[in-house]
Amino acid sequence: MDYDGFTDYGVEITAAFDRTPSGVPLHGHSPVYPMDQLAAFCAAHHIQTGILTVPAESAQSAADEMTAAGLTAILNFAPYPIKVPSHVTVHPVNIALCLAYLHLAASETGKQEKEEQYGNQRI
Repeated sequence: MDYDGFTDYGVEITAAFDRTPSGVPLHGHSPVYPMDQLAAFCAAHHIQTGILTVPAESAQSAADEMTAAGLTAILNFAPYPIKVPSHVTVHPVNIALCLAYLHLAASETGKQEKEEQYGNQRI
């Protein structure tokens, strides 16, 4: 949440919400509020976009709360394919898939380097 690069794209993370706020009021520069304050905060600050970062078992209920609060775009990091109304845009991000892709790419790069160094003989 405390990443200076967001401002390069006109993005500002204004707050975070959690079912069980830890008592630490800030994460970086953004306050962490209880989930029951989500709708009021979004309405008061004209928030349209949210980031979903919850376990799979909480994803749908959290997404439902986000759409009920008026959000119309969700970046979904939860490992679960959420269902939302048709007017809401969801962009899923699968971290495990991204890491698996990178691992495969790194393995292939290492294999190619060995083949270039030793030829096609078995190593």
